[in-house]
Amino acid sequence: MKCKKIFLFFLPLGIMLISVTLGVSADVNYDDSTIFNIGNENYTFPASGITFSEVAYNETGSWIRFNNTDFNVTSTNPINISVSYLNSNIPSAENKEKTLEFDANTNSGLVYFNLSGFRSNTKYTVTRTDDSGNEYMSVYETSGGILRFTNDDWSTGTFTIHQGDLTPEEDPGTPTPPTTKEYLIEIYVNYNGNPLSEAEVTVSNDETLTDQEGYTSYMLPEGNYTVYVYKETYGLIKKLITVTETETITIDYNPPEEEKDFHDRFDLPGFTGVELTFTLSLFILIGYVFYRKKER
Repeated sequence: MKCKKIFLFFLPLGIMLISVTLGVSADVNYDDSTIFNIGNENYTFPASGITFSEVAYNETGSWIRFNNTDFNVTSTNPINISVSYLNSNIPSAENKEKTLEFDANTNSGLVYFNLSGFRSNTKYTVTRTDDSGNEYMSVYETSGGILRFTNDDWSTGTFTIHQGDLTPEEDPGTPTPPTTKEYLIEIYVNYNGNPLSEAEVTVSNDETLTDQEGYTSYMLPEGNYTVYVYKETYGLIKKLITVTETETITIDYNPPEEEKDFHDRFDLPGFTGVELTFTLSLFILIGYVFYRKKER
């Protein structure tokens, strides 16, 4: 009777322990005939099998542990996971070493993968290979030894996890020469305060004409430039400018005395030298005629 009471006392405790975890302490080889059902996840193994020293899962069916690596997978639809490789010492993996590989397949939906047993604050590359052989790489950094990633593009996918960043480095190719910054320089040309249109403006051998408002513009790198302005009957002038930013340069068209033509010296805009000579000659002739009449 006493033995029976002891048995009845320990029976619930044993059932509770069994319901909390299932584990093995010796190396056991699992093949494709072994299936672990955890929630709506089915964990299987390839035909060649894989050996684990420990397999455990909790009573709520939220995770399963292979050696020191926990799989905590959340999927709205049933998902099949086939574990084909597990590094014997994942936290010690270095130099882009392979740590884990498994196949996963579900009908659809966003699946959350939370895998523990990794080194904290370390980058790992997750490569998903679809059944057409296309590879998709993503790099994640662990937090608290947990590697978290998601997937919502489903066919039968193989997930391979390596320590480090495996994404290919960009080919530097031919070095691109540094870009020289250019500034918008507007040049406003006026004569006696009035816009001077169709004046020829030359900067660094680039010639333009001012518009009806007396403006023209250039895109120029920083530096010193000589601006030449020429308009027939108005003469040629030049101005030294320094470009450091976008700005408007005003050029007052008042040529030096030695560069002015006849029209400029008399400051009579609108007349050419020939026209002015003819006009003055006409005035002299008219004056002479009046003078002769007066003498009579």
